[in-house]
Amino acid sequence: MMYGVKVPIQLQQHMAHMPRKLIFATFEVRIEDGHLTAKASGEPIDVVRHEPAAEVKGATFTSLSVGQDNAGYWHAQCVLDV
Repeated sequence: MMYGVKVPIQLQQHMAHMPRKLIFATFEVRIEDGHLTAKASGEPIDVVRHEPAAEVKGATFTSLSVGQDNAGYWHAQCVLDV
């Protein structure tokens, strides 16, 4: 089952002020009572160690989906603009 997700204006504004040049490695996501909460952790990008090929400009609403599979795991996807 897939659900559409609307990104609140407050989240969009918060993300616009996040520090640039970070790479995220750990994600904690919870969906309870119809509310999604998430935390992403990472570190500053080290060009030699991480070898970035392109910088992501932002996430788009193209193919945005969130859903739970038969095993109870949640999956989210979207297209990134580079």
